Amino acid sequence: AWGRGEFSWAAVELEEGRPGLSFQISTRCVHFLLIKMSVNVMIYETQFFGFTPQTCMMRMYLAFQDHLFHLMLVIEEVILKKLESMHYTKLTSSSIRRSSEKFLAYMRNRFDQLFGKMEELLLRVVLTIPENVLLPEDKCQDQYHYTESQFQELQEEICHLEHRVRAEIS
Repeated sequence: AWGRGEFSWAAVELEEGRPGLSFQISTRCVHFLLIKMSVNVMIYETQFFGFTPQTCMMRMYLAFQDHLFHLMLVIEEVILKKLESMHYTKLTSSSIRRSSEKFLAYMRNRFDQLFGKMEELLLRVVLTIPENVLLPEDKCQDQYHYTESQFQELQEEICHLEHRVRAEIS
């Protein structure tokens, strides 16, 4: 469920009905990516790939967050089961849950720091079409160069020919 403002909260129940690890999904990165998408729309890359490179990066970010959260749930469940088998321990399930949440927050912060560098590199090197590359469907633009005035003349000639064709048909 989405919360208000900058963060949203999620809680998952483990198999045995115990409340699972709750965590914050930082929507800050998602909002940043969406703003970035609107500022630098990579139209030519979108035409080639069939998706915006920024959308790809956002999906990668969200997929990692999902996998990290799922992994933390599994780890917490394993630790809690191990805790049940230990009879004399000072650890409680709530202390393990708090520690899991702290570790998850640490991992997410580290990933957020590294993701910015990874995103910049991928957008600059991998998901960008160089200026000197033409897509196959744009080869005709390379073959026929027109100035703005030549293009305008062609448009006027097309309009004139359309009028002549309409006049002959009528």
